[in-house]
Amino acid sequence: MIRVLVNYLKMFLRPLRRKMQRSQGVCLFGLLKLFCNLLKPNIVLTYLNTSKMDGVGAQLQRILAIRSLAKSLNLGYLHTEIDSVAIHPLDSYQNINEMKAFLHRLNHEFRMQSTEEYLVENLRQTQTDTLTFSFLFSCILGAKFSRKQTLIRLVEPYPISELDPDLYQGICRFLPNLVLPLKTGVSVAVHYRRGVGGFATQRGEKISREIAGNYFAALVKEIIETNQITDLKLKVFTDAPTEDVVFTPPNVQSDLWTNSPSFSEGQMYVLGLNVQDYFKDIPFDVEVFYGGDPLEVIKTLASADHLILSRSSFGYVAAILNKGGKVYFPSQFWHAPMKGWRIIRESIYE
Repeated sequence: MIRVLVNYLKMFLRPLRRKMQRSQGVCLFGLLKLFCNLLKPNIVLTYLNTSKMDGVGAQLQRILAIRSLAKSLNLGYLHTEIDSVAIHPLDSYQNINEMKAFLHRLNHEFRMQSTEEYLVENLRQTQTDTLTFSFLFSCILGAKFSRKQTLIRLVEPYPISELDPDLYQGICRFLPNLVLPLKTGVSVAVHYRRGVGGFATQRGEKISREIAGNYFAALVKEIIETNQITDLKLKVFTDAPTEDVVFTPPNVQSDLWTNSPSFSEGQMYVLGLNVQDYFKDIPFDVEVFYGGDPLEVIKTLASADHLILSRSSFGYVAAILNKGGKVYFPSQFWHAPMKGWRIIRESIYE
């Protein structure tokens, strides 16, 4: 009985502890902004694109976060393109050459202008996989005392960037080549990220990235009822195949899958799922898209009036770019939501 009470107490206090930690972080971020405004450090941020290859969404989110953080702190920004992305079973490209052709299009649409022209060889350079407060503070002081322009190559800025809920406001201004589809009628878009299926948890992670399908269907029904929608365009985008698949990634990418419990002897075992079944009670036509061109999917999600997210950077990027739409954000996602997004407790709907 005592153990049960202790567990309930921990559950009750956990959100409060998170709020306290976030409040402390926000104060520290404010101090950092003040520090940068006063010292005006000669620091340039750029994406380290060779350290941690990942999927399309994860890498785009890093680049957008780095650009937004540079703007927020009045630091320089040097644009670095994505060099390679992980190939998934239902992607529109299935070999290295096709992937490179896709990257040419992706990098063009997500190209951002550097804050100025930089001669990289003349810069004092340093790099880090994760940008922490202590690392950035030390770089600021080093740049100030040495009086040298410092280029920081980094992978993930989240320990700092996610303390500002308005960080991505106006990000589309930096993307002159990105053209989103026009909004036509009331549309609901669902990004149903499933991974290998079976609610598998990747090594090193605490929860599965997969959310039960009825969570998405219940949210769609609520949106229809709350907004009294009589003409709905519902599009569901998923990485789940309709039948079980044995996927063999290119040899040069096999190491990217080693953290998955479904990867063995160079092959990935992906469970099939007919996602359409979850939405059979929706009284409107439902279009389900299995895989496809990631760039076009992001653009479609970004133009939806209502966007329901999974625990996935892919959908998160689309939500960042979505201007004027309502975003539904799962509470157990490890990234921070932007201001105005509706945070959904998954357990209520599952």
